[in-house]
Amino acid sequence: MGANWNSKENKHTPIIKEGTKYKASQVKAMVEEGISVAEIAEIMNLSVSRIYEYLKDTPGDGDNTRR
Repeated sequence: MGANWNSKENKHTPIIKEGTKYKASQVKAMVEEGISVAEIAEIMNLSVSRIYEYLKDTPGDGDNTRR
């Protein structure tokens, strides 16, 4: 789950770092609790666009529920 924009490849790629994967899982849990993306961004001190990146699926990540 989650994606980062890879400007060299000009596409989204899966998150690699464990710390970032953890943040992405926290974001997903907050969304499932009904917290808005804007509120999550404020709570986590991240941009709204970063929150959407964390929620984005990438090919092969096994969670295709958001497509």
